[in-house]
Amino acid sequence: FQPIESDGLRFGRDFRIGDVVSVDIDDVRFSDVVASADATLNSSGLTRTLTVGRESTAGALSLVHGIRTLARRVSALERI
Repeated sequence: FQPIESDGLRFGRDFRIGDVVSVDIDDVRFSDVVASADATLNSSGLTRTLTVGRESTAGALSLVHGIRTLARRVSALERI
């Protein structure tokens, strides 16, 4: 599946590369990681294409998630 943006959910604000997104199809939930984001700018405006669940990027996405977690934890320590 491919995530879409709406007024309530925006890439970069509400979710990013490495975040898990879900879709419900016929009462079955499918979840996977946002693997990449491509942007195209033309006369029609900006179009973003988000890709979910690419196996070849699983290790890199895990690393990105780990770095984000570490950054949050270090930030919390700095506030103590």
